[in-house]
Amino acid sequence: MTTTHVLGIINYETVLLFGIIVSVAFAGVGMNRKSCLGVIFFFVLATILQLTLYSLLGKSTTTKLYPFVVHIPLIFFITFYFKRPLLMSSAAVLAAYLCCQARRWGGSIFLYFSQSQDLWFTVQILLTLPLLYILIRYVAGPVYNLMKQAKRSQLLFGLVPFFYYVFGYTTTV
Repeated sequence: MTTTHVLGIINYETVLLFGIIVSVAFAGVGMNRKSCLGVIFFFVLATILQLTLYSLLGKSTTTKLYPFVVHIPLIFFITFYFKRPLLMSSAAVLAAYLCCQARRWGGSIFLYFSQSQDLWFTVQILLTLPLLYILIRYVAGPVYNLMKQAKRSQLLFGLVPFFYYVFGYTTTV
């Protein structure tokens, strides 16, 4: 197994955990014992499911199925486990997806100059904790306050990330 492969796996798992935590925070879930256990449970379950699909169907198909393996189940997990409205859960996951792109953009800057896949993965991994801190500390509260105002706010807030998600997914996957 090459360094690039190992860094790719670490990056993949890091962005998965990042996305779950940000989604839950955007849905207004505080970090307590129940929520931490829920996040860990979902993370482990999603990882096992992805590894199973990867071994059965290969990387390309597993990547294409990612929304059905992670995003849609995460929406339902936030809705039922944390008792959030479906629209809020959807908007939170879509907004978190958009936030995940900041890691990729940071890595892409270094990839452009170095052409090193290892550096691309490393920068993304290293950006995870500072971005997570900023999003949890300064962004999650206002996002949740905006979304809990009315269904229209949730809908409007979720539209931009939804269109970005659809565009990004169809053009890259």
